[in-house]
Amino acid sequence: MNYRVKNAVIFSLLLIFAAYFFYEVQDLFFGFSAEIFYPEEGVFFENSELAIEGRVKNASYIFLNGRRIFTDEKGFFKENFILAPGVNAIALKAENKYGRIIGDQRLIVVR
Repeated sequence: MNYRVKNAVIFSLLLIFAAYFFYEVQDLFFGFSAEIFYPEEGVFFENSELAIEGRVKNASYIFLNGRRIFTDEKGFFKENFILAPGVNAIALKAENKYGRIIGDQRLIVVR
């Protein structure tokens, strides 16, 4: 094998290894997020039926008020809840593959 071919093969293997390594640790570089879009904090509702909407990025497990939920392929979720009259807490919790946990919370008032 001549010198150029050998260097090209080694370079290609190193490039593949670097790409795979970056793919595996991208969560460490870009992190992950969990956010409730709707409803806003402190909003008053007349109806006790409510759709909670949000987005989660790079999470392995997602829970809304302790119940495991699933997202679409882009990370968006929409879950229907029946809330009790008075103040209700909506808690979103997400865990990534490294065990790190983050979340978001909303307080909602049903009249």
